[in-house]
Amino acid sequence: MFVFDNVSDKDARSYSYELYEANQVSGSYPNISPITNATVYSSGTSGSNVFTVAVENSTDSTTRRYYGRIRTIDSSNNPSSWSPIVQSNQENPLISNQYIASLTAAKITAGTIGAHEIVLTQAGAATAYSAPANTAVIRSSNYSADTAGWLIRGDGYAEFDQAAIRGSVRAGAVFIDEHNRWKADITGTVISTAEFKVGNASKYVYWDGTNLTFTGNLSAAGGTFSGNLSAAGGTFSGELSGGTISIGSGNSIFKADSNGIYLGNSTFSSAPFRVTPQGGLVASNANITGTINATSGTISGNLITGGTISGTSININNGAFQVNSDGSLTATNADITGEINATSGSISGSLVTGTITAADISGVKITGVNIESSSIEVGGRILLPVDGGQIKLGTASGGSATQCYIFAGGDQGLFIDTSDRGSTWIAGQTVYVNYNEFTSGRYVTGLATFTGSGSPLSVSGGEIIRQTSKRELKENIQNFNNISIIDSLKPVTFTWKASVNSRKPETEEERIRRESSINIGFIAEEVEEASNGLLSVYNYEEGGAGEVEMYKHLDLLALAVASIQDLRKRVLELEKQ
Repeated sequence: MFVFDNVSDKDARSYSYELYEANQVSGSYPNISPITNATVYSSGTSGSNVFTVAVENSTDSTTRRYYGRIRTIDSSNNPSSWSPIVQSNQENPLISNQYIASLTAAKITAGTIGAHEIVLTQAGAATAYSAPANTAVIRSSNYSADTAGWLIRGDGYAEFDQAAIRGSVRAGAVFIDEHNRWKADITGTVISTAEFKVGNASKYVYWDGTNLTFTGNLSAAGGTFSGNLSAAGGTFSGELSGGTISIGSGNSIFKADSNGIYLGNSTFSSAPFRVTPQGGLVASNANITGTINATSGTISGNLITGGTISGTSININNGAFQVNSDGSLTATNADITGEINATSGSISGSLVTGTITAADISGVKITGVNIESSSIEVGGRILLPVDGGQIKLGTASGGSATQCYIFAGGDQGLFIDTSDRGSTWIAGQTVYVNYNEFTSGRYVTGLATFTGSGSPLSVSGGEIIRQTSKRELKENIQNFNNISIIDSLKPVTFTWKASVNSRKPETEEERIRRESSINIGFIAEEVEEASNGLLSVYNYEEGGAGEVEMYKHLDLLALAVASIQDLRKRVLELEKQ
């Protein structure tokens, strides 16, 4: 280490030095000089008047001595004369009252070090740090606030990654994070109250100075609580002693105190469920799935619902209502407002009443001699099994029998069959007459009406309606003159394909008759193109997407009349010429 106290040259920009080993100099202080042509062990410059020079480590036990000299270099780069060569001091004397602008050392042994910032080399990249004004710091070279390294400030603040303290720790407040702190708020600011919290965001123990709150599970072998105990859950393997146990609030509360155990109200006498210490039980509503055993007592209410009522029979009013152990029921009079459900059984006599009413009638079957009634009213539904149940009404089958079937599931719906006059089947939005689908604009074989010379029927808006042409039902009436449409119409002959909507397979005879029957008409798509949709019927009624379905027959008649009238007019004009 070189220490040079320059008192004569104030214009010192840097210091130049030479370091020799003992075999490279001769003489004694202050007349030590380099041996002629001797090689300098080490030389260089430094910006400080106190600096160290690294030397090789000794590999033997012999003490090695070094000699050195120094001179100043002014701001014009002019050197001064060399100082006398001095021998290194093995006693490691103190450097007294020297200012060192920047000192880098592997080891410093000192009684007192005065510095604004002391940086100790630490593994990792060195970081920049600005020490607060008038506050000295000692830190690791890689210190970064809240991230890496460590720091001790002169005002008492310190930051470490972790620390092992073998003795006691005294502190006015402790802050780890917002969920782990003592006498500090969630930002780490010291507060006067003895607030304490430990845990995480959802599970923690918290003391606010008055109440202790557990949001996690509380487990204890025993204990006594003279104040309020609040916890999200817990387990007590020993004895829990306290004046009152209270869980919940309002009408959703459980309490246990000297009055007993009670639920549903914070006042014992008003609680809908309560048990006294003597065993008295009050419950405003109870569903008991097990067995009630009692040697005495009464049931003052009128409803018994439970798992088992044991006995050979239930007898009320000397047999007016009686249920025996074999399941037989006798009742001289019964008003049943709910449902009667049975998997089997029969009514062997006649059931006679003015009206049979029910919200639902459900079961596999009702069997009896007669059900006689002026009317049967079902407010809700007659429930049938989904897998093929049906209601049958009408006379027995025969030559002129009429029967009505209401099917429970699938797409069968309502079927009415008259043996000598055909059948009608209604399934969803489709009507089948003699097993053929009846829809607007389609011919149905065997459809007969008894309305004399009345109007024809058609399907419109999901309904079967009677067609009419009365003036009072029409508006925007105008003369039609665009008879040129008729020139674009293309009459064709054709045969019908087999119906895909028939509920009955086509016989061979029906197929031959269909394929040999030549029809004259138009193609609906061609009529739409020729009339720009004026003469077209579109399918919006049978789940269609508005595609062209048919053409308007009566509108074609009107178009033909208009064309004939135009021809007659032209003929009359020609005859006049």
